[in-house]
Amino acid sequence: YPRPHRALDSASTGSAFSAITFGKRSKSTKSRYFKHPECPHLFLEFPRGPLEIGEQFPVIPDEIEYEGHILRLLSPTDSVKDRLAGYIHWKSRANFDQAILICQRQKDRVDLSAVRDWCEAERGVEAYDELIERLRNVH
Repeated sequence: YPRPHRALDSASTGSAFSAITFGKRSKSTKSRYFKHPECPHLFLEFPRGPLEIGEQFPVIPDEIEYEGHILRLLSPTDSVKDRLAGYIHWKSRANFDQAILICQRQKDRVDLSAVRDWCEAERGVEAYDELIERLRNVH
């Protein structure tokens, strides 16, 4: 995908996240992981691209502007797919629970038909069915 003007690089990413009290996860200056001191069990990852989620390649990230820079991140739909990938391939219940939370909090921005198609391609339609069942029971 084309790179927009003034995309965040690793140096400016570190500066931007330090300014909002995120610090490096490790002492390495090349770390792509950031955590907030008040939430040590969660972290932000800045992987090198192009991204893929399971067999979906490439993943085209959403873009938002932050202080004159373009920040690329997974869409809510791709975030659900990413969390379900951990559930489908590694049976991580925490990943499944995170997919539920994303669907609840971003319900108008998650394309469930795209999630279903992706789950079918990943041979994980049972995960999609369980996701839908849980969402129905929560509402």
